[in-house]
Amino acid sequence: RFQIRFVDIHSSHKKLVYTLKEFPQHTVVTCDDDMIYRPDWLSKLYKDHTAHPKNIIANDVRKVSYDENNELLPYTRWSARNDARECAEEYVSIGYAGVLFPANTLYSDVGNQALFLKLTPKADDLWFKAMSHLQGTIIRKASNPGKKPIPIAFTQGSALKSSNITHDQNRPQWQALCQHYGEKLSTLGQNA
Repeated sequence: RFQIRFVDIHSSHKKLVYTLKEFPQHTVVTCDDDMIYRPDWLSKLYKDHTAHPKNIIANDVRKVSYDENNELLPYTRWSARNDARECAEEYVSIGYAGVLFPANTLYSDVGNQALFLKLTPKADDLWFKAMSHLQGTIIRKASNPGKKPIPIAFTQGSALKSSNITHDQNRPQWQALCQHYGEKLSTLGQNA
């Protein structure tokens, strides 16, 4: 029913990067191994995929957000909760809740380990956002994401959210992406 494969990298990017390398023409769904998912979470993602086969479908999204002076806001203020849009250019898929990636929806740099470890060593969601945007792929909020997954007890102590959200480490990683890719990314979300 499934295979476990060991890879030589210890960053969160591995769950998608190595799968894309092995199965480049397949639709791939990612989720976190420290969460318990509702029984229908995958079928709901797939239903949206059949309606929007070229979009990345995410059960949770945030949006890259800037203030009125076009200064990047702290990640804790990148919210999409009050946004009624199904999809937006500035949406970032948030991996913990489950994300469906159709084939060929990510830019060719997606597997460049040296680059993603340099720019986003602890922010795979931001790396995949940059790669989808550079490819011209839309990220769409799932139409019926259901309840959030439940964290497995005693697994969240070293979770990425501790450094990336609490200590605002997503912001400098997004800025590194913008600096590297220039205007293709740096204007994303400004005055949105």
